[in-house]
Amino acid sequence: MLQWLRRVADGRASTAVARARGHFTISVAVLSIVFALVEQATVARPEFVLGIVLAAVSLLLGIPVWALRWPDRTFAPLGAIDLAAAAFINIAVYEGTGTPIGLLVAALPALWLAYWFGYPGATFGGLGGFLVTYAPAIYRDDWPTSGIGWVTLSGFPLALTIVAFVTAYATRRYRESQRSQLAAVAEASRIDSIFRAVVQQIDAWLVVFDMRGGVLVDNRALSHLGGLSGFDRSTMTAGRVYEQDRVTPIPPERQALARLLAGEEVVNEIVWAGPRGRQRAVLINGRQIETDAGALGVVVVIQDITEVQTEVLEREESLASLSHELRSPLTSIVGYSDLLEEDLGDAPQARTAAIIRRSAEHMLALTESLLSAFRDGETPKRSVVPVRETVERAIDMQRSAQAWGSRALQLEIDEALLADADPRQLLQILNNLIGNAVKYSPEDATITVRADRDGATTSVCVHNTGEPIPEEQLERIFDRFYRRPGSETGTSRGLGIGLALSRRMAAAHGGSLTASATADGTEFLLLLPDGR
Repeated sequence: MLQWLRRVADGRASTAVARARGHFTISVAVLSIVFALVEQATVARPEFVLGIVLAAVSLLLGIPVWALRWPDRTFAPLGAIDLAAAAFINIAVYEGTGTPIGLLVAALPALWLAYWFGYPGATFGGLGGFLVTYAPAIYRDDWPTSGIGWVTLSGFPLALTIVAFVTAYATRRYRESQRSQLAAVAEASRIDSIFRAVVQQIDAWLVVFDMRGGVLVDNRALSHLGGLSGFDRSTMTAGRVYEQDRVTPIPPERQALARLLAGEEVVNEIVWAGPRGRQRAVLINGRQIETDAGALGVVVVIQDITEVQTEVLEREESLASLSHELRSPLTSIVGYSDLLEEDLGDAPQARTAAIIRRSAEHMLALTESLLSAFRDGETPKRSVVPVRETVERAIDMQRSAQAWGSRALQLEIDEALLADADPRQLLQILNNLIGNAVKYSPEDATITVRADRDGATTSVCVHNTGEPIPEEQLERIFDRFYRRPGSETGTSRGLGIGLALSRRMAAAHGGSLTASATADGTEFLLLLPDGR
């Protein structure tokens, strides 16, 4: 009993057939009532009674077929019984009144057979319509004797057959469309389930907002950061977010979400969120979600990087402190070794003093680079600087460090070429570029330094033959503390800050520094304002 009730409660598509068969039963009942009121003799005819009995039997047999979820094909015999009932009712009505009103009850079985069983059902229903129509003629053996008589007799079943086939065709198209829609919905549901499962496993706060600020997706992994930052969804702003100095508040219009909604893309932006004493460093990435109809919303990924950021800051502070402590003794060593070298003159010990001086100068240069890496960018003290002279000084510095070896040099620089730059910073940039060319080129390489003027810009190009820098490293080499793996030809490795400092100083001049791989090596291009 419970199983029967559960199946009745579940419902399914064949309920539509059961409903159509119910309509057939109702039409038979209405026809019976009408004739019972106006034509009792017709209702009393055995053919009419037999038709009513067949309709009732079909109804009773259909109840367990529907309720117990028997295979749908079991409805087909019931359709045959319905058509037989319609045939006997039509015989009785025709015999009693001389009119084929009983034909009307044949339409419903024919149509639901076409609906549920397609073209075979339409064929069966159409043939049943002809049988119901011809039943009085068969019963009385009274057939039409003229062509117009046959046309009149066959008109209704022919029209019913056409309607049945149209119904079968329309139902087939509808079901194909429905199957496609169901498959699309199932696939969308599958993708949505995968997406949500992946989102929930991300160790970051992923939120998707629509363009009005409504939340579409929220994995809530680190949602406590929203409360910590004082995020207000009504205004889409946070009241406690700060720059990397942890003190300067970020105004609402410059906050990441406001810029995302305005169409900007946020990449690796680090801010501090929360009140003092509880601040957390967060890394923000985000972009708008574009569709053919326009922007759907924005996706924001927020990661808590407090521990990593704290370790980086502590390391930088330690290195800066160490560099500062080393600078004073190294300066003294350079000064005293220089005096010692002068006092010794041509004595054999003078060479040892020179080695001490050069080593101390090298360490002092590394120390200055470290300090520069941790200081905020200095404002260049610009003046008109002769480019060739500065390049030659940088080359002399590299040669005095005894790192040049047997490498060939080509200079293609006009003596009159000038740049609008800070002399000390320009020398440091060129020293880094030429030193980099020496460090990453073989002993038999050729180092070429070219400089030219293009409108209001002075360009300096440093090229060295040898193994080119891989494409994926051309931007990474400008990151602080990044060192190319396994490419240095010298015995010592650099700190990985020279190129980062050089690019920063070039940008401070309003210029740029880029790298590119050539067929025979690597090329760095420095652009600075012209000094004319």
